[in-house]
Amino acid sequence: MYATLVQLTPTISMNVTNGALSFSLGSNSVINAAPVLSTDQWHHFGFVYDATQQTAIIYIDGNAEVTETLVKSEIVSNPNNSLVIVGAGYQGYIDQLSILLKAKSAMEILWDATTAGYYPLDVLYLLDKGPNGINATASNVIPIYGWLNNALNFNISGSTYQTGGFTELGTPRASFSITLWVRAETQPGIFLTVANPYTCLLVFGLEDNTNNLVVYLSNATPSGDGVNIIGPQMPTFHWVNVAFTWSLQNRAQLYTSGYLQGSGFEASALNNARGGNNSLPMIVTLGSYSGQANCQGIAGINSSQEFMGSIDEVYVFGRELTQSDIEQILTPPSD
Repeated sequence: MYATLVQLTPTISMNVTNGALSFSLGSNSVINAAPVLSTDQWHHFGFVYDATQQTAIIYIDGNAEVTETLVKSEIVSNPNNSLVIVGAGYQGYIDQLSILLKAKSAMEILWDATTAGYYPLDVLYLLDKGPNGINATASNVIPIYGWLNNALNFNISGSTYQTGGFTELGTPRASFSITLWVRAETQPGIFLTVANPYTCLLVFGLEDNTNNLVVYLSNATPSGDGVNIIGPQMPTFHWVNVAFTWSLQNRAQLYTSGYLQGSGFEASALNNARGGNNSLPMIVTLGSYSGQANCQGIAGINSSQEFMGSIDEVYVFGRELTQSDIEQILTPPSD
C-alpha cells in the first residue's frame, strides 16, 4: 500500500509504503526509514533537512531512525504559494501538522514527540506551554511565588486544577512520566489524580498521619490488585520535586529531588490496558481527588481529605524519563 501523508507541491512529500516511512526532496532524493510501523496507535513523524549541512534525518516517536548526508535538495525558488496536500490515498488519522523553516535539533524533536503537556503555572497559569496546547480549567486557586517564577496554592476548600485529553496516558503499555514540584503546607491529602470518566490510572498523595509521599496505581497487576509505592516523608513549607515514571521494561519508579525512592515492579498491567473505556484519554487533576471508586485504595489517605499546599512546574510526558532527564528538570534555566 502506498499513500501520501503530506505533500508540499511540487517537491517535498512524506509517504507510507507497506507500513514503512519515506521522505522525498524531489524525485531523485528519497530517504527511507527501515522500521515497519505498528497500526492502531499514534506515531510522531519528524523530518529535518539542514540545507547548510546537506543532512536529512527521519525521526519516529522522537528517535532518529535514519540520517543521510550529502543530500542535495531539488527544491527550486518558487515565487508562488506552495500547495499542501494532506492524506492523499491514506486511511488513518493525522493530527498536529507543523511546517517550520528551520532545522530543529534532536532535543526539539524529542520535546515535540513526547511532551503531552507542560504547565509552568505562571501568570497565565491555565496555558499549556507544551506542543499540544491542552489548556486547563481551575477554581479557588491562588497564584503565589513558586519554585520557578509563579506557582499555585490550593489552601482554599474546593481548590482544583484540571486538564484533559491525554491520549498518551490512556494508551495500553505505553511509557509515560509525570513530574511536578510540591510544597506540603497545612494539610496532607491527594494532590494529583489521573483518571477518565470510567476508570482510574494513578493517584499521588501525602499520608494523613506521617506526611509520607504515596503513589497508588489501581488494578495494576495481572490479578487486578492495586499497587502502593511509599516514598519519603515530605518536609513542610519546602519545595520538593516529585517524578513518577512507568515503562513495560522498568515498571513503576518514584523519585524525589532526582533520587529513586521506591519501585513497583509488580505494576505490570495498568488499568489503561484493561480494554474498552479504560483506555480512553485521561484527565489530570491537581489539588484534590477526582476519580472513580477504584482510585480509592491509596494507602493511609482518605480520598475526601483535601490537600492544602502548593504546586509548580507540571510536566506530562509520553515516554519514560531517565534519571538524567529528571536531573535536567531540577536545574532552573539560566536565562
